[in-house]
Amino acid sequence: MEAQRELLSAVLNQIIPGGGDRPGAGDLGVAAFDERAAAGVPGPTRLFNEGLNAINTAASESHSGGYLAMPDEAKDDILKKI
Repeated sequence: MEAQRELLSAVLNQIIPGGGDRPGAGDLGVAAFDERAAAGVPGPTRLFNEGLNAINTAASESHSGGYLAMPDEAKDDILKKI
């Protein structure tokens, strides 16, 4: 669960990055909110988990360190692909 939240936070920071004194979406705790929102409904929970798994798999195939170790441009490419 912690690894999934870390991945989700990194994805959210990539989509809505911080700047200056403004934190990115993942740094604001949006990942925990998203998890709670999806948790009660089976369809969204399944899609949510499948999406994170797809990001993780695609990243692992192209970078030995996975998504978290990728440079920003490669992260963008993975998200566009997924």
